[in-house]
Amino acid sequence: LPPRARDLHNLAYVFALCDEPDAALELVAQTIELGTSRELIAQEDEFRSLRELPEFQELLESQSVEAERTSSPGR
Repeated sequence: LPPRARDLHNLAYVFALCDEPDAALELVAQTIELGTSRELIAQEDEFRSLRELPEFQELLESQSVEAERTSSPGR
């Protein structure tokens, strides 16, 4: 991960582990925008508390759709 993405990713861990889901979700969104794999985030134990949240699931799904759209040939 690039340094900024890594820092945000680590901070997202802290918020997720401290039961601050709103802050964690915001940071997860930012770190995905900076190139962190959504598959990695979905599997990490540190985000276990977020997995059942519809916002977390939507974030990972929406990022997947965005990634597919921007990586399609001819775009």
